[in-house]
Amino acid sequence: MLGLSGADGDAEERVIVSHDLMRTVFINMLTYATIEERKRLLQASDDACAALSKQISSGHDAYEAFCAYMRRLLRVHDAVCADIRFKEVSYVAVGDNVHKSTCSHLHGQDHMYDLKPGTAYHKMRYEDLVQIYASRLRE
Repeated sequence: MLGLSGADGDAEERVIVSHDLMRTVFINMLTYATIEERKRLLQASDDACAALSKQISSGHDAYEAFCAYMRRLLRVHDAVCADIRFKEVSYVAVGDNVHKSTCSHLHGQDHMYDLKPGTAYHKMRYEDLVQIYASRLRE
C-alpha cells in the first residue's frame, strides 16, 4: 500500500507492507480500546472476512478483493486516514520487501496447514502468490 513518510510539508509517498500497518492498528486497538471498541473491531473483522470470502468465491479479481479487505480492516481504527491506496499488483517485484513478506506468510501457512513445504515462493511473481492466497480461501 502507499504511505507517507517525513514531515507534513516534506512527506514523500512510499510503498509499505499493509500487514505491518494492520498489525500496529490491531495491537493499538486491543491494548487501548474499550470493551465496546474491541467488540466493534472484532465484528468489523468478521464482516471483512465474510465479504472477502464472498468476493473470492464469486470470481472477483483476487488482488482487488484483498485490497478492499485491507481497507475495510484498517478503517475500523478512527486514526487511519480514509485515503488508503495500493499500487497495482504488477508493481511488486520478486525479492522486494512486500514480496519477501508475502513469501514468509505463505511459508507460515504451509506449516500451519501442513501444505507443500519447501515451495519456492521466492522465485514466483507476486501475482501468482496472490492467486495462491485466493485458492486457499476457496478451499
